[in-house]
Amino acid sequence: MEKLKNSKLMVLFVLVFAFFVYEKFAKPSSSAEQVDVVVDSSVMLIGNEFLDYLAKVKAIEVDDSLFKSTAWSNLIDFSKPLPEVSPGKDNLFDTPALPQISPVVPTKKSR
Repeated sequence: MEKLKNSKLMVLFVLVFAFFVYEKFAKPSSSAEQVDVVVDSSVMLIGNEFLDYLAKVKAIEVDDSLFKSTAWSNLIDFSKPLPEVSPGKDNLFDTPALPQISPVVPTKKSR
């Protein structure tokens, strides 16, 4: 009687488990499902403000005649060249920095 009760309980458990697996993974999803997205009004205001500034920046026009004028060409360059140095530190994890370990090959011993 105890075995019959245990087997019924096991079958019930397997059926419930199979149902949950089907619902989670195998059930075909409806393409008509809609996802409602709640957008805060402050986010919309910031987005609109950003788009306004972007439109203003894109509307800026630079007069090329400035760069062709004699005043521009008579400007003196006071910049100093940067010294030639290697950037940053050596890579500590680079393979040449690691000790070279030769692989150990087992040898056959004759009997």
